[in-house]
Amino acid sequence: MFPACLSSGTHGRLSRSACLFTPALLNSPGNPASRRRKGSEPELYRAKQAYIGNIVLFILEVFAVAWIMSGVGSARGPLDGPNLESLKYYTVDSNILMGLAALAAAAAQRRMIRGKAAEAPLSVQLLKLAGTVSVTLTMLVTIFFLGPTLGRTYGFFSLFSGFIFFLHLANPLAAIFIFLRWERSRGIPFRLTPAAVLPTVLYAVYYIILTLRHTENGKAAAGYDWYGFFMFGAGSWGIVVSVILLIAYGITLALWKLNRNGKKRRPVREQE
Repeated sequence: MFPACLSSGTHGRLSRSACLFTPALLNSPGNPASRRRKGSEPELYRAKQAYIGNIVLFILEVFAVAWIMSGVGSARGPLDGPNLESLKYYTVDSNILMGLAALAAAAAQRRMIRGKAAEAPLSVQLLKLAGTVSVTLTMLVTIFFLGPTLGRTYGFFSLFSGFIFFLHLANPLAAIFIFLRWERSRGIPFRLTPAAVLPTVLYAVYYIILTLRHTENGKAAAGYDWYGFFMFGAGSWGIVVSVILLIAYGITLALWKLNRNGKKRRPVREQE
């Protein structure tokens, strides 16, 4: 039963003691080391699910962005712009950012699954938070701002038809679900949360400068101010953009807090 314990004398007693640490006993439920290994199984399962989810999300982003850039079957709606012209829209830019973030997260999760890393690098966590914040802002602005304004001309549901169904609704919802359900970004300290709003700030600077350069008599020229931030005159953009940036940071804090408060592993008490 204990082959190593057949020795006699002192060495036999030591060998018999060593036999107690067989693989069966090491893997028994009562062994703290075994419980620690099993405690990592939920994290491994979560990493696998997040990996699959991010690959699917990346494919959806490539599909939707390629669709709008091709101009094939587009609805000729308010935010239609074939080829590289579509890059002027925050909707497209935020989804491209989300696609890149999903790909980076999937690469990090692949390393976690293979046991080469315990968690994603901080830079990847920040990128994923920024991407999720950006597409969430896209969805909310579309529903609560563009819907009531541009929807009066083009129809509310035109903002959710064709390729923009994915850009405005499907992809943002998928990104939020993956981020909150399967990913953990507890490595992001509170002081770095404003970094998640940086892409939105950069776009706001680009949008404001471009529109102001094409403003006459307090009104934006045709083909500019496609989001209607200057609808009440040249001075209205400051209020609108400030509100949107505050909303973006509010989204950041909400996602950051909900993500950090996800289900944690129960700590294992060490036995002496």
